[in-house]
Amino acid sequence: MQATQVVLLKIGSITAIVSIIQWIAIYSYLEPSWRKGPIGRSLVLFAVYAMVTPALLIVSLFFRLNRLNTQAVAWVEIVLLLAAIPAGMAWRSVIWWRASRSGDEGRLPAGECHHDEPSE
Repeated sequence: MQATQVVLLKIGSITAIVSIIQWIAIYSYLEPSWRKGPIGRSLVLFAVYAMVTPALLIVSLFFRLNRLNTQAVAWVEIVLLLAAIPAGMAWRSVIWWRASRSGDEGRLPAGECHHDEPSE
């Protein structure tokens, strides 16, 4: 059973990373100006964050890591999960909030957001 789990974790991790890279490629093709605006950059950054855990899992599954390397990978994951990703998502929230409040940075993907209008 454990061998099956390892194989499925390898396949799942690779599939996750390939699908995220595919999304970034399609988004870049369909919206080539994403690098110029904060919303587009935040979408791609979010996709990159989504690759962190599968990428580190791949490292640990495919390469024979000794105890020291495993500890290093664990600390990288801890720093990313507790600091980099929350900080990035907080900044992303600020960017999206600002964009929903002003038309200067473009519309949100779901259309205009009207916070002050009553919902129906």
